[in-house]
Amino acid sequence: MEIGSEFHCVIEDHKSNLEYFKEEYLFGFTRGALYSVVEQLKEKGNTKFLIPNYLCESVLATFLQHHLEIQYYKINHDLSVNMEDFSCKYNKESSQVIFITNYFNVDNELLLHSQFDLANVISIVDVTHNIFSTKMSKSDIYVASLRKWIGIPSGTYVKLNNTAIVNLRTEMTESSIINEIIYKRAYAANLKTIFLSNNREELKANFLEIFNAAEKQLDENGTIHTPIDRLSSQLLQCTDWNKVFEQRKKNFLYLEENLRDVKEIITGQELLKDQVPFGFPVFTSKRDELRKYLIENQIYCPIHWPIPEIMKGKDNIIETIGSTILTLPCDQRYDIEDMKRLVSIIKKFLGVQ
Repeated sequence: MEIGSEFHCVIEDHKSNLEYFKEEYLFGFTRGALYSVVEQLKEKGNTKFLIPNYLCESVLATFLQHHLEIQYYKINHDLSVNMEDFSCKYNKESSQVIFITNYFNVDNELLLHSQFDLANVISIVDVTHNIFSTKMSKSDIYVASLRKWIGIPSGTYVKLNNTAIVNLRTEMTESSIINEIIYKRAYAANLKTIFLSNNREELKANFLEIFNAAEKQLDENGTIHTPIDRLSSQLLQCTDWNKVFEQRKKNFLYLEENLRDVKEIITGQELLKDQVPFGFPVFTSKRDELRKYLIENQIYCPIHWPIPEIMKGKDNIIETIGSTILTLPCDQRYDIEDMKRLVSIIKKFLGVQ
């Protein structure tokens, strides 16, 4: 069985009561919700943004499209904020908006709040990687892409601790284009379910083509802010999240135990007791060759993230991160036997036992 790539559709007979999935917190796609947040802040005169120099291209594009006064603060090799650089650029007396990214198990929001007084500025935190590991109480706005956790066509979580700043409900719109994207993603996820359940190899090219077409459309129309679709909302509610959390933790800890002493690989920050892992990041100078070898063995590992073209050549550290990082899938679709296979193939490629 293949490991990684897009999620398939799983319908469970379960009733979730997690606070995350109340209607007031749920929207369509992250880039549309974030675009609306930034647009409203700009309309209120907040045009100075301090953001990390290591971001995925779609998030960075959201800021660039608004023609803001942007300063970039540096990220260290371990994905933590460079505190010295941040202190040189942060001005608590100004009208700066601070954008923070929590990478995997690295809680940069907690680190920054422990070192700086952010009470007088607006802070936005991308918690996609650690939404289920943080209390989300210190900053003003929290955003997370939920479709990166389970197989849903759309789904973004937004928590507003200061509702006077923005109002995302009044800014939503219905969109035939977004509805088409959602339909394509749902159809492709169902095709993948059939592919996995019945070993229908002829379906693979079909669902990959549809997923790719939907993603391309989203790239072209990502600024549209919409509500979450009904199917995705229902799938969030019927998922057994305790099972999701426990399996991810088990898989992560197995990878950590069996890869941490491999010399050719640097593993990311260890998992703390109350953390739920998004993925298992590793760093290796042989990243591209390893990734190709894994694909040949039906293991598909994403890169979080390639360096956006506009950021290339500006910082050696993020250049190194972007060219060496690889995210090993350790989510709830897989068990320890799958993790054993993953480790075995990695070690075989690297020539270690």
